[in-house]
Amino acid sequence: MSRTQLLDREVGLAMSALSAAESDDRIHLLNAWEEAEDLYSERERAALALTEAVTVLTGGTSRTKSGGGFVPDEVYDTAAKHFGEAELAHLIGLITVINGWNRLMVSRRVPPGGYQP
Repeated sequence: MSRTQLLDREVGLAMSALSAAESDDRIHLLNAWEEAEDLYSERERAALALTEAVTVLTGGTSRTKSGGGFVPDEVYDTAAKHFGEAELAHLIGLITVINGWNRLMVSRRVPPGGYQP
């Protein structure tokens, strides 16, 4: 899955945040979270980095090298600084469930944003 597809999905989920008084900038710039540093807290940025790392696992066995098949230690350690053990477990569980639903829709050839109830 490309970063664009991942973030398109995240933006779609975030649209419900409009009713929770999220600013338009924070929602519309979610796909550029790394560049929009002033819009997201360090905690939010840690969660977004972890989401990307869990979602875009690639082959290999090294935890410290990019593309190693594991969430890089730096990303995990940063998230662990901002989330307690239980919170981190819940966050990883949420990321995993969302990714599972995304894989289901991709395998059914439903494009991002294309689901119609």
